[in-house]
Amino acid sequence: MFKHLALAGLGLFSAFQASAALVKYTDRALFQAAVSSLTVDSLSDITNGSFNQNRGTYRFDMAAYGCVAGPAMCNDNTLDGMVYPGYVWTYGSGTFTFGNAINAFGLDFGYAFGSASVTLAGITHTVTNGGFLGFIETAGTFTQVSYAAQGSGSLFDNVSYGTAGAHNVPEPGSLALAGLSLACLAAVKRRKTARG
Repeated sequence: MFKHLALAGLGLFSAFQASAALVKYTDRALFQAAVSSLTVDSLSDITNGSFNQNRGTYRFDMAAYGCVAGPAMCNDNTLDGMVYPGYVWTYGSGTFTFGNAINAFGLDFGYAFGSASVTLAGITHTVTNGGFLGFIETAGTFTQVSYAAQGSGSLFDNVSYGTAGAHNVPEPGSLALAGLSLACLAAVKRRKTARG
């Protein structure tokens, strides 16, 4: 009987092992501190209007418009953190593709007409006046990142990518609970053995 309980407890314990894959960052300073090799593309060399989306070490494929000329061309989006010259106005979703494998990606984003919501690799973040969204893949590397934003008027700038070192994965609370359960099972077994 105890063998079955011990095996069940071991199965429960292994089911709660920490296995984080993506760590989300909404603070650029914390993201940059966690990345050991970082490239930041400020997009300051893009042209007004349609432009070549091949940025050398990466490219992005989406309906995009370069905002260079100031508020007259793309509204005044400085409240969203967009700085002239050079940020991108997008129309929906797209993909960032990198020439080399990376495990860290982030960008500043905003929305020309109110609050901004952007999704990177399945992680969504919404802010009122622009913000930062980044992530670090702790279990491997990637060469593509999916991008989705709400409708026309989504803005991004300061595309940041690179590699990060190993990250400690926080222990989930359920792991401690599983350990406590196993300790209780062992105590019950000892009590039964002592009685008879």
